[in-house]
Amino acid sequence: FSTVSPTSNVSCSIFLGLYDSASNLVDQLSPLSNPATVSLSSTSPAVIYFRIYIPSDAVPGEHYSTVTIDQSTSISIHLTVFNFSIPLAASYKSQMNFGMSEPQHPLKQLLFDYRHSPVTVPWPTGFGYSITWDNSDPKNLNRCRSFNDEPYEGADYGLYSLGPKYVLGKGWNGVGFSENLVLQFVNNGQTRPTTFCGVNLGNVGANGQEGTDAYNAAWSQYLTALQNYLAENNMLNKSYYYIQNEPQNDVDYALAAKLCQISKAAAPNLRIAISKQPLPQMYNICPYDIWISYTGYYNRSASWDRLLNHNEENWLYSLEHDAAPYPNPTQIANGAVHARIIPWISWMERINGYAYYAVSDPSLGGWFYGRNISLRAEMFREGFEDYEYLLLANNGMYPMPYSNVSVDGTVSGVAQSLTSWLNSPESLIFLKKEVGYYIQGTTNTLPILEIPTTVKPQSWYINFQDPNGEPNENPLVVNGVTWLKFGWAAYNATRGIGWTGKNIGNAGIMKYGYETYVYDDYSEIQKSYVYDDYGNENVFTVDLANGGYGVSVGVGRPGRNGGDLNNVKVNGATIVNGVATNSANSVYVGNATVDVRNGQMVFNVGGG
Repeated sequence: FSTVSPTSNVSCSIFLGLYDSASNLVDQLSPLSNPATVSLSSTSPAVIYFRIYIPSDAVPGEHYSTVTIDQSTSISIHLTVFNFSIPLAASYKSQMNFGMSEPQHPLKQLLFDYRHSPVTVPWPTGFGYSITWDNSDPKNLNRCRSFNDEPYEGADYGLYSLGPKYVLGKGWNGVGFSENLVLQFVNNGQTRPTTFCGVNLGNVGANGQEGTDAYNAAWSQYLTALQNYLAENNMLNKSYYYIQNEPQNDVDYALAAKLCQISKAAAPNLRIAISKQPLPQMYNICPYDIWISYTGYYNRSASWDRLLNHNEENWLYSLEHDAAPYPNPTQIANGAVHARIIPWISWMERINGYAYYAVSDPSLGGWFYGRNISLRAEMFREGFEDYEYLLLANNGMYPMPYSNVSVDGTVSGVAQSLTSWLNSPESLIFLKKEVGYYIQGTTNTLPILEIPTTVKPQSWYINFQDPNGEPNENPLVVNGVTWLKFGWAAYNATRGIGWTGKNIGNAGIMKYGYETYVYDDYSEIQKSYVYDDYGNENVFTVDLANGGYGVSVGVGRPGRNGGDLNNVKVNGATIVNGVATNSANSVYVGNATVDVRNGQMVFNVGGG
């Protein structure tokens, strides 16, 4: 690519793809020299991956080069360089738990290049209390009295040096990491240390962690000093305190609200985060600035309200067991597109960032093999860069809830919600390139992608029941309409209809009901139903022709006193939102108009 830059060489790295034994797919990428010798196998193809870095002074336009294999085969490469640049630091935020080791700087550079913000940005130091406040080092002469940024340490280890370097990019790249986690809970069961500055936490509150007045006063003094130091050094706007991981019940929610109040009183300008979807038990008492929702529990209605009306961000995190149709980048067998699609989905869901707890541990689903990369890491980087294109096409503005922007039409072709998205790397590549042409002014029209479908337009009337049980009429005709009897059958692409969930196929959990002894004013389709005995969310998918549809969904169990909570989303839009059914109001019907762009309508169905 000699024509790309008049002053700089184009950097090209070559990798050999290593096969994962469990999935028989390539994931880990092993660096090769240039030129390189690769031993071929008779049982599987050799996968060669090229990564090309384009210098900032690259000449816009079309450029060409070749790859030569065995001196006899040449492959032409066509490279398009646009006339714009994306920001150095990622606009799509992240919290990536990466195991650090010396030498530190190459790892920091690696993560920055992949647009990941590590959990401890200034490692091997940090902003936590054990270093900056309650630090027993004899050289720290003002323990628990003033903020300690380790002026006695060398520049490679002291916070006074590494904080500005990696948070702000001073002496490095001029921008630093996008996010700076400065403090977090001790572990999943403990939010703060048992003893702090010589003061015992005590046993206060229902779970014993709310802290004595003396403890909270000492803790507040530290939080105030932390906020002031960050503000004085221009790092406050990137920084946040991660207070608690997944509170599980009202006792935990009360603690989360209490710790929020303590933090807001002591450090009102320091953002605080919690691993949980927005819940009124917390935000009605004290709201968090960042809600990190588990993918399966993301609540669009609540999250959109908190973002639009309270300026509170919504992030996501995955777990290894996440089942289709949710994206799950932790499983190699899913394919690397599960990583790239997350920022596209986030655009449509108005989600601001993504977190994962074991990025550098492949045994826990991580996509870095120590200092070696993977196809999933590459696709995460691509997805983060895709998001920059979407932002630039939207005049640098983040999309807001309940506000449609022109870029939404582009994104919705591949992603409509967390459970309705297209597993098509080719479509993502096409859209990114076309968006690039739009940004640079080659075209004034954003691309629109509609996936062709062979499904003919039709109306569906589905009664969820035991297919071999009541009602027994066959065909089942109610109110002049013929209903399809459908149970817990798994989704089948050939049939184009079915369920996905962790217990699909387990008859002991996925059950049927039919209410015989109820009043005659309930129809046969209301008397019969399906239910998950564990209360898990399950996903029902039906293949449809693209277009707009009117949707009605009925929930409830006639004559029952259980007080069930019902939730249904259709292609990401909430149609039944926490509706409680009981003997007085035992059935409920939710209605919505839904647009199908990728040939599927996806229902997320789950109780309270």
